[in-house]
Amino acid sequence: MEMEFKINLKEVIWDLLSQWKAILVVSLAMMLLVTGAKYRKDTNAYEAAMHAREAVQMEGSADERISDIIASLPDDEVATVQFLVNQLEWIETEKEYMNNSILMNTNPANQRTLLLDYYVSLSDVNEATMTALVNGYKGYLRSDNLINAVGQFVSPGVERKYISELISITDNNNSITDSASDGAVLEISIVLPSEADAEAVEKAMTSTLTEYSSELRNRIGEHSISLISSSETYLFNNDAVNNHNNIISAVYNLQNNAKNMQLSLSDGQKAAIESIKAIKKESSEIATGSQQNIDESNQELKNNEISTPGFSKKYAVLGFVLGALVYAFIYLLIIIIRGRVNYASDAQCYTQSRLIGEVYEKTEKKGLWKLLHSNLVNSYRYRNKMDADIQKHKASDMLEAVCRREGISDAVLINLSGEKNKELFGELAKKEVANGIKLKSIEVDEDEIGKRLLSTSNVFFAVDSETKVSYLTKVAALCNDYNVNTLGSIFVGEI
Repeated sequence: MEMEFKINLKEVIWDLLSQWKAILVVSLAMMLLVTGAKYRKDTNAYEAAMHAREAVQMEGSADERISDIIASLPDDEVATVQFLVNQLEWIETEKEYMNNSILMNTNPANQRTLLLDYYVSLSDVNEATMTALVNGYKGYLRSDNLINAVGQFVSPGVERKYISELISITDNNNSITDSASDGAVLEISIVLPSEADAEAVEKAMTSTLTEYSSELRNRIGEHSISLISSSETYLFNNDAVNNHNNIISAVYNLQNNAKNMQLSLSDGQKAAIESIKAIKKESSEIATGSQQNIDESNQELKNNEISTPGFSKKYAVLGFVLGALVYAFIYLLIIIIRGRVNYASDAQCYTQSRLIGEVYEKTEKKGLWKLLHSNLVNSYRYRNKMDADIQKHKASDMLEAVCRREGISDAVLINLSGEKNKELFGELAKKEVANGIKLKSIEVDEDEIGKRLLSTSNVFFAVDSETKVSYLTKVAALCNDYNVNTLGSIFVGEI
């Protein structure tokens, strides 16, 4: 038989209020546990942060100091730190490129460009020789001499890599367009900075290539190179547009991702990341010979505050509330697992009959049981039901009133609470007999209840807090199947 277990939240809340002392003990214990765990975690993070800061000042290579910082972190924090350091380093690299690149700071949709076509003529035509000659000029376009030739027309201090990307070879048949059986055309484009003079750049390029041609004559073979076309124009650089957009999008996404990850970092992880960044910056400054920047980086790291471990009010409150919630959850679980009729309203609910009486008897609580009961709360909760004798009289009066109203003189009081309340229900039955109503109190085993109901027409249910819900619902269902008139129920509890 399927059984639907119901919980009266109002009564459960009253129970929990009555057990406030036990809840207080559990909540305080949980508060100490949570704040202790938080303090331990903060202490570990503080020690890791201090260790990371000290590692910056240690002797040794940058890689050794970074390895020492990583080794000081808990195992579960290492991967996050390494990932974030790499991400932040990549972001800074891309930002630096966007800020310093001449190509990225020109308008790619209207890019000022110098187009130069050089004709390479080979006196002794040979396919292998021509290929070697073409490759020689293509390689020279990335040489220091040619980059310096263009670099003299850009702002001072611009790095070589930013000048190199201004020069490109048109991708057309390996950058060489056949125009005659004894020669080829070398097509070169140069993105011109705003301050560069196109004619001067053209002369510098031609001069540099002409000088290099003498070296190729000795290495490869006799040939000549001459400028056949020169034009200054404004082009739409699709590659630069895509590169520009891709970098901006990637930096934006990575910055958001890194920002979100940093919100959940411990103090130790934050300090480790700052220390690793400082070490890498110091290593970079050493490479460029800037001691002033090194000192500034170290001072900035020293100024970063590291939170000292202490008592956390937020986690204390969290632990206290968590303790109360855990206690309430366990209590609800116990109620469900026990499967008993805990409250008078349960008796009415499961029997689908009227509750005609509630009797609560006072019991002395000792030891730990005192934590589970509050006299103050119970005196208010049962303020009109504290006197058991009065409640017994009310139950007796209701039994008589129901029988008179239904016009019956014969009924059975089925005691589902066992021997515990046998005497109480026996007294109620005797009072009704004295009032002219034949009421019999019986205790029946589960196996015999069906047979007994076959010979009964009118029943009252008598239950207490130890009555099984499964047994009560079984009896109520049998009464319904056998058309037994269920007149009401009486509940006996303890205070």
